[in-house]
Amino acid sequence: DYEIVRTDDESAFYKITKHIYEVHGCRKVYYLGDKEEEVPNQRLKGFLRYAKEHGIEVPAGYIFQGDFWYTSGEKLAEEIYSGAVEMPEAVICASDHMAIGLANRLRKHGIQVPEQILITGFDATREAAFNDVYISSYEPKVSEAAAEAVNRIHSVLEPETPCRKIGDSKKIGMRMGESCGCPTDIR
Repeated sequence: DYEIVRTDDESAFYKITKHIYEVHGCRKVYYLGDKEEEVPNQRLKGFLRYAKEHGIEVPAGYIFQGDFWYTSGEKLAEEIYSGAVEMPEAVICASDHMAIGLANRLRKHGIQVPEQILITGFDATREAAFNDVYISSYEPKVSEAAAEAVNRIHSVLEPETPCRKIGDSKKIGMRMGESCGCPTDIR
């Protein structure tokens, strides 16, 4: 029964998808992530919204269920390696952990990242930055969401006092790594 403040994951995944299609020219792009829960569903919506707005057909077979952990990426890598799933040009993962699992298992099987498959993650974790293949990822605006949550609490406790304006205190967004083929951008 409580109001919830979240990061804008739909817009973030729209930007990630735009990067893969426009910067890298990929057309066969898979999405790996949970599509049932509300927050992950926002991520999938961003991916699909970009495709729809640009007339790109996304077959149901390009969307894979994941659990946000390494094992989901590893499972997809095994399916690609075995030929059960056709090799895509890119995989957009709904978490860095899935992207790490995917990249590491593909490389274990001799499939090169990013030369053969581009991979992106989400959350810009330290682990993604220090993986053998630095994972291109997106850093969500967590500090903005936290500030908005505080403002909403403040407006309930003191409705007559104006809230502070929310603004970015640091640069947020895509962090480029080797996994998508861009020059590494360590911040």
